[in-house]
Amino acid sequence: MAQLAGPIELLKGSWEILQNRWKTLVAIQLVPVLALVPVGILFAILALTVGLGAITSGGGLPEIQSIAESTAGRIGVLVILLLLLLIVAIQLWAQVALIFAIKDWKEWIGFKESYKRAWKVLRSYLWVGFLGGLAILGGILLLIIPGLIFGVWFVF
Repeated sequence: MAQLAGPIELLKGSWEILQNRWKTLVAIQLVPVLALVPVGILFAILALTVGLGAITSGGGLPEIQSIAESTAGRIGVLVILLLLLLIVAIQLWAQVALIFAIKDWKEWIGFKESYKRAWKVLRSYLWVGFLGGLAILGGILLLIIPGLIFGVWFVF
């Protein structure tokens, strides 16, 4: 039976991977950061537009209209939710690409190859994450302690 590596061996191995592959790992993590900048700017513009569009003038005093009552507010909220979903999807894709870059570091796979491999298993990654979340939720519903135990098990 194979023995698990101790903490010192794990740290040495992690340091070796980081020293050899730091450029690829940083490049993979830059994608969601760079995607967040334009999406964040658009998000701020939409939030201000929706917020200011809800204020109308009536009788000399500003009157606040519910965002849900205005068509622009509904469309703005929908676009904001879609942008948030896009950010989450890009971040998840980058996480899986990072896993492949670390797992296959001896193959010297690059930035593009990590993302290609991640794209192929992204659906499976999401499904396993969903099932793990259900198991943790079930454990929390039983009592708090089983939920914590399941959470630790499924994280590692």
